[in-house]
Amino acid sequence: MHVGEIRVDIVEVVNEVVITLPNEFMGKEFNAFASIARFSLPPDYIFRDVQIYIGQKDYVNNRLRLNASLWSRKVNTHLGSIRSGGTEWISGFWLESELISFTNAGYVVIQYIVTV
Repeated sequence: MHVGEIRVDIVEVVNEVVITLPNEFMGKEFNAFASIARFSLPPDYIFRDVQIYIGQKDYVNNRLRLNASLWSRKVNTHLGSIRSGGTEWISGFWLESELISFTNAGYVVIQYIVTV
C-alpha cells in the first residue's frame, strides 16, 4: 500500500498531475482511491464546485494521473438593506456576486491511496 498527498495548482478547467509510484507497483495492476484534503481560493472568491478524479493508470511504468477542477466566483460585501416580504426591511452585510467572474484558480490538495 502507498499513501500520499499532492497539491494540484488550478490554472485550467481540468488540471492534471502525474504521480510515479514506488517500484513495488511496477508491472502490477493496482487500485487507486482519492479524496480532497483541502483547497484554497483566490482572495474575495467563494467556492462553487470542486472535482477530483483518477485518470489513466500506467501499470507498465507505475504511474497514476490525478485530475482536479475548482470553480469559484468573485464576491463583494455590501452593507445595505433588502425588503423581506411585504414592507419589512432587513439591514446587514450581503454578498454581491459578479456574474461573469467564474474562475479556475487556487489549488486543491488531493490525498490518495494505492493498493495492489
